[in-house]
Amino acid sequence: MHKSLHRFFILHSRAYRETSAIITAFSLESGKISFVAKGVKSTRNKLRVLTEPFIPMTVELSGNSELKNSYSMDSDGMGMVLSGIHLYCGIYINELLTRVLPSEEPDQALYSAYQQTITRLAKQESPEPILREFEFFLLQQMGYAVEFNVDAESGEDIEEFQRYRYVAETGLIKTKQMDPKHSFAGADLRDISHQNWHVASLLAAKQISRLAFAPLLGAKPLKSRELFQAAPHQ
Repeated sequence: MHKSLHRFFILHSRAYRETSAIITAFSLESGKISFVAKGVKSTRNKLRVLTEPFIPMTVELSGNSELKNSYSMDSDGMGMVLSGIHLYCGIYINELLTRVLPSEEPDQALYSAYQQTITRLAKQESPEPILREFEFFLLQQMGYAVEFNVDAESGEDIEEFQRYRYVAETGLIKTKQMDPKHSFAGADLRDISHQNWHVASLLAAKQISRLAFAPLLGAKPLKSRELFQAAPHQ
């Protein structure tokens, strides 16, 4: 039986039978993967405390179906401790990857970006820029990059004193609409492209990110957004 070694972080875990779990993970070697971790929920299993997110892990997997069998699962370093709003952000990122990533398509650059993002959250850096930068990098890696410097319709450079609307899977297009709920200032778009974060650029980036992910997520809402709305900081 062929086994392959994977380095990974847990994105989601759900109970399976009495003591096992079905784990969705983000793997360096294979991208998003799912496997059965037998006996991992047993009180006698030392890995019981390691079935949480943000802990680097290794596992040997076998099987040709989408749901793999696991062997020799173990930790691969110190886990990162997230708390408060930074924990909610980490949960959101994990749910986003679970929902939008295709299965078994490795992306080493995205895996590295994920590690860096979780590390920044653990250091309690300002969360909004962290989320926006990861979201737009994820879109780029999936082939849905948002170009903040170019009008998607005309091909011309974004103009500082013009306004633009975002069309999903197309891009930013010049508009006469002045309502800030439906259009974005060119100056803010240019700041986003340079990761020059301030209140206006962060707000525009958040709105555009939601519009860009909407076709990928479908109608089912993200549970992590409900956590944000219920959190004390809101």
